[in-house]
Amino acid sequence: IWITELNPESGEQINDQEWVNGDSGVFTHLANGPTNSDEDGDPWVEAAYIHKEGDYYYLFVNWYSCCMGPDSTYEIVVGRSDSVTGPYLDEAGEDMKDFGGTLVIAHESHDIIGPGHAGIFEYGTGDNKTQVFTHHYYPDDETPWAYAHARTLTWEDGWPVVSQELWAPSNYWENTA
Repeated sequence: IWITELNPESGEQINDQEWVNGDSGVFTHLANGPTNSDEDGDPWVEAAYIHKEGDYYYLFVNWYSCCMGPDSTYEIVVGRSDSVTGPYLDEAGEDMKDFGGTLVIAHESHDIIGPGHAGIFEYGTGDNKTQVFTHHYYPDDETPWAYAHARTLTWEDGWPVVSQELWAPSNYWENTA
């Protein structure tokens, strides 16, 4: 996973430099994933999502294999940094560039298979603020082929904790009426 700065008005890269395989000041390396022996040996990581919470930026990524229904091994891991450009460290202090990552949802946790593509939705303010963690997953019977889930997100000792229970969208409408 790499990051580069974009022009906030145009959405285009600020520097027209082509991709450079290495930290160049234009592209900054943030994370690798574990080597996937079923693939070409490259560190398998994708689906990056950055969320700012308090003093930290949190980088959520996916490891392993996606899009294979009940055979998917996707899982979501996270690291945090006080700078958007890293380094992103896991709870043990391991850099995500060196295969560090704190597990958020495993490939067979929360009674689901292959969770991926993290997102966070917030509503309310102050003590009434609620955060909702969204992700896709695959049912074991492949009917339908894939689902999306929303679960309440809390923070413990500066790290995200995703609830086992699903979030009820009616909670949003009750609190915004």
